[in-house]
Amino acid sequence: MPGEFESILTKLQGKLGKQTVRRASTINRPRPKREVQQINIFNEFNRRNPKADGGSVNGSEQAAFRAKVEELMDDGYDFGEAVREAMRQGYQDGGIVDEVILTQIKEKFPEFDASKSKFGFAKKDPRYEKVRGMYRKLSGAYKAYDEKRKTDPKRIQYRKEYVVPEETLIKKRAREKAQYKADPKKYLARNRKYVTRPDVALKRRKRAQERYYYGGQKEKDLARLKKVIASKNVSGYLQNTDNILLKDMIRAANQGDPNLKLVRGGPNNSVVAVQEGNKTYHAVGAQRKPVPGSPKNSIPITKHPTFKKRFEFVKQQKAFANTKIPGTDLTYGKALDFLESEKAGTPLQNKNAAEFEHVKGVRTDYKKGQVALRTANRDKMMIRAALDNKNITLKEADKALKKIGVRDFYKGRYIGAPKINPNKQFDDLKKYVDKSFKLGKLKPIFKRIAKAGKVGPINKMSIDKILYPTTLADTYYNEMLENYEKNFDSLSPRDKMPMYQNATKRRMQSMAKLYAKYGKDVVDDAMQKNSINLDDLTKPGSTSDRRRSLERKIKRGPPSLKSDAFGIGTAIEEGPRALKKAGQLGVRGASKVLGYGAIPLELYFMNEARKQGKSTAEILAMPLLMEGRVGELQDMMKLTPVERQGYNRAKINEDESLLDTDFYTPDKEGIELIDNEATKDYIKKSRKLEEALRRDDRSKPKQRFTLPNLTGILEDEV
Repeated sequence: MPGEFESILTKLQGKLGKQTVRRASTINRPRPKREVQQINIFNEFNRRNPKADGGSVNGSEQAAFRAKVEELMDDGYDFGEAVREAMRQGYQDGGIVDEVILTQIKEKFPEFDASKSKFGFAKKDPRYEKVRGMYRKLSGAYKAYDEKRKTDPKRIQYRKEYVVPEETLIKKRAREKAQYKADPKKYLARNRKYVTRPDVALKRRKRAQERYYYGGQKEKDLARLKKVIASKNVSGYLQNTDNILLKDMIRAANQGDPNLKLVRGGPNNSVVAVQEGNKTYHAVGAQRKPVPGSPKNSIPITKHPTFKKRFEFVKQQKAFANTKIPGTDLTYGKALDFLESEKAGTPLQNKNAAEFEHVKGVRTDYKKGQVALRTANRDKMMIRAALDNKNITLKEADKALKKIGVRDFYKGRYIGAPKINPNKQFDDLKKYVDKSFKLGKLKPIFKRIAKAGKVGPINKMSIDKILYPTTLADTYYNEMLENYEKNFDSLSPRDKMPMYQNATKRRMQSMAKLYAKYGKDVVDDAMQKNSINLDDLTKPGSTSDRRRSLERKIKRGPPSLKSDAFGIGTAIEEGPRALKKAGQLGVRGASKVLGYGAIPLELYFMNEARKQGKSTAEILAMPLLMEGRVGELQDMMKLTPVERQGYNRAKINEDESLLDTDFYTPDKEGIELIDNEATKDYIKKSRKLEEALRRDDRSKPKQRFTLPNLTGILEDEV
């Protein structure tokens, strides 16, 4: 009790004397020990700076401050002096305590002084905010804020609706032009580093795909590339599979390989061979014979040391593409094309997705290659660009290449996936397609085939048309084909024969091209005005002249004369050229009626053809009106068998021949590489050149000489 304690204290003081026994609160406390003083100082610092070291809450700023004080005390500082020196060096008021970050800031801002403020400069100094932003970026203080900001609905909506003002764009362009003008190399290096960042590269590739496939860029690029290829004047013989290695050599030479040199020759002065060192390898044609214009003493490309390996890869590639998935009519090539197109987000490409990819690049080494999927090949280019511009490390690049199953050659060594035998790679691709089939990833493609199967039978050709309707004409053709199949039972037995079915389908293709060219409404309107039925134009008895006549009426309106007897209306529409042609046909037709009396007239036309440079066979066929067919046969004999097959099928599609049986012949090796436009161009140029040479030769004056009088002949032509 308080009263009892007071009475006891009074009695003790009475016996011992006053101030002998006192309360503890009245006694002066002793000086704390040194360890206690340090603890108090640390606690006071922490209370004053709860967000030291940029707001860290894991105690790192306390540990850093304590470590700095202890370090200074080891150097001879008194405790108080060590605390003051640590604060002066930037630890006061939650200063920057990360030595790595502090070093980077001081490298960029040498005037940094931690005694002025946490960020080394006065708050009014513009450098203060720069250091502050740099510190937050390096320390990761922005990361949580960025993640929250990216998912903010208001900000997402704002970014969608935001339109950059034109003034801002003008200022930005002017600023970039000034930067480029000041230092072009630095400006381009900075841009390359930015565009090769993996995240930026993916966005750019997606935008480029959308622009290419859906923005009209594809047609522009194809037209431009067609002109580029024509300007290079590459021989049509390179479409032959036997010349696949020569094509790689030509690509390497065009890209600047100093060991390779192109050799031109032949009637069109096109590329027919490549010189490698002291040896020259020429292209081969049918039966691997040298092509016209091959240099003397040159070696067939089939004798090249690398030919066998490269040709074997092409055979494996085709065998994989043409093998059917067990239990289906779909090939591995078409299925893999679907899977790769789905992965890339592009339409079906109608190409083998298992490509031959040069490991070191075709310019560095055209001989060594690997099997690479289409998407893996594109990803490899992106990874290599990021590595070259130091956006990723070598270890990251190696890991990324292994993931997509390809390898690369970087600074004298291979990185990425190990070397694998092509046979095993193609087997692995089959397993990949089979697994995708079991998992149901190919369901969309089979649904399209099944839907088309309700209309007509499914075969290799119809599957191609179902999966790859690339043009508007194909769409119209499929519509007509669907109606044709629906009414197939009502056709006559004659029209059901395969030959007449093919003829009908060719005529339907011609009409589909008219629809695509002029528009369905325009063509239907022209047929209605001229009382023409679509069935009349597509039935087997219809000729191509009727469709051409319809096209003329669409383009130029009805003829000036209602009666077109003897082709007069056509002649008036076509002008002087048609009149001249009609006159020739009329006179030549009359010569058939005159019989023997028309021989001089026929000889006149034959002599005119001779002056024009026509061949002897064409001239002799003129009395039978067969010179056109003879000329066409001569042109065909200049082509290789595979080129002839491709040319014939193109002519069938254009409805200009009656080669129905060509559909029943098997595909020749290399037909998928045939460029029919290049073949037609070659035939046209070759015929013009030959006719010009014959015309010049026949126009030269004849040399004459006198024979001895004993023969009875005075003179004659040589």
